[in-house]
Amino acid sequence: MKKNKIGLFAFEIAVSLVLLCAPSVWAQQPLQAAQTGKLPKTAPHTPPPPDRSSTASASSGDSASADTDTAPEWMIYEFYFTHVTNLEEAADEEEKQMTEKKETADGSNVSPWRTHEQRTVGLTDDEAKTLREVALDCKSALKVQEQKMAVFRDEYRTQHPERLADPQPAPEYVQLWEERTQIIKDHIEQLKLSLGDSTFQKLDEYVKREFAPDIKKVTSPASTQGTVQASPRGGAQ
Repeated sequence: MKKNKIGLFAFEIAVSLVLLCAPSVWAQQPLQAAQTGKLPKTAPHTPPPPDRSSTASASSGDSASADTDTAPEWMIYEFYFTHVTNLEEAADEEEKQMTEKKETADGSNVSPWRTHEQRTVGLTDDEAKTLREVALDCKSALKVQEQKMAVFRDEYRTQHPERLADPQPAPEYVQLWEERTQIIKDHIEQLKLSLGDSTFQKLDEYVKREFAPDIKKVTSPASTQGTVQASPRGGAQ
């Protein structure tokens, strides 16, 4: 398997990640945190080689590093949590196929997608389980929050049709956006406390090295603030 062909996105994916600011999301219709492509056709049985040798610098909180294109930490982790949950979905699909066919290459019914991040990062079974649980819980909490945001936005526009062309969101919507961001930050902290400083530092270095460079600022026609997008890293070949 050629280097960088499978990458860390072990499936054909094009992610349009969470927008950088509330005004951009206010202009969206409908609100959507991420869109995922097809699940993988072939699963990796060994971790892929690292794509980069240097660690990307990223600051904590909402402030970026000296590189103005560096995404804030919460955004990088939303990207990563999405990656983890996508791998879980891929594993569910492959294990379902394994069960139906009643045959696997190694005699087990556990998809390699299930342990992909564990093997790549070097986590124990318990640590990998913690990562999956935090990522899935974050996804669930964000879904609830985004539903609140969409309901408020639609109701507000119905009640104030004169503001349809106004790119600036209502103060209440900004508050909902800030709550959404805080959900991700809380899950990052939860992950740190659960894994411990040493293991979290190892994971954090990996996440910022392998995922932060793929999050790019782009100009959005709906907002002067811009958005961020994650570039695809290729499907399994």
